[in-house]
Amino acid sequence: MKKKSALVALGLGLALSACNTSADRVADAKENVADARKELAEAKDEYVLDMEKFKKETADKIAANNATLADLKVRMAQERSVTREKFTTNIRQLEEKNDALKRKINEYRTDNKTDWNRFKDEFNRDMTELGKALKDLSVENVK
Repeated sequence: MKKKSALVALGLGLALSACNTSADRVADAKENVADARKELAEAKDEYVLDMEKFKKETADKIAANNATLADLKVRMAQERSVTREKFTTNIRQLEEKNDALKRKINEYRTDNKTDWNRFKDEFNRDMTELGKALKDLSVENVK
């Protein structure tokens, strides 16, 4: 009989504490949702700042590429006609690539950070290749 009384008392205690626990769980869940929303807003702000910074850096690189191309055009005017034609074609191709990269960064839209990181990696690779081609053309033109 004592065991039965103890089990009933334990059951009543658990039942009463379960009522309080439910209210506590609701409060905890609301707090967790608020924290998650705050973290999401912070992550979005960080993502937007990263995009803006990257676009600014890219605009600076594209402007530097344009300056290099303009310099190459000036130097090209002093070359022999056979050499000038070859370099003029190369410069035109590099200008098109530079313009394409400018359009690509200006038209890029996404809210997905994974896609953004993938885009940045690919874009940086393309920008590095263009920079190397410009450098190679500058060196080749000096010879």
